[in-house]
Amino acid sequence: MRAPFWTLLAVVAGGLLKTATLSPAGSEPAAPTPEDITGAWTGYEDGGAYFYRILLNEGGRGACEVLFVDDTVDSYSVDQWRVGPRGLLLQLSPITKSAEKVKVTVTHVDNLRLEFTVVGVDRTWSRKVTLYKEAEFLKRLARCRDHAAAYKRGQ
Repeated sequence: MRAPFWTLLAVVAGGLLKTATLSPAGSEPAAPTPEDITGAWTGYEDGGAYFYRILLNEGGRGACEVLFVDDTVDSYSVDQWRVGPRGLLLQLSPITKSAEKVKVTVTHVDNLRLEFTVVGVDRTWSRKVTLYKEAEFLKRLARCRDHAAAYKRGQ
């Protein structure tokens, strides 16, 4: 038997509300706190050729790895990250020899998604990157796998 539309809508809306930063109606969403930002973020640049993982530690430092399609990795130090009046500031410096100097401009951040543009300082290339909070992503992936396994057992 299929669930009524409103039941499904309530379940989906409830799941979205758990990950949203709530604010009063008609106002701007509340800015994420440093606690919201701390942790690992993973995702791809727009073309999908480059995989990114950024770890933002307490204290405003961290690490960033970029995995290329040929499985080579460039590593960066997150020299500074902080939440300020203009949003999230990220400053990276190369660690590996192959890593280029880059400038990062964060265009969106909330407690689930981090979007930024990374620009090669010396070669003037630019990429748009979207990352997701790794812990939340893995938690939802596990729930999907559990649901699929339970469904398969029930067939």
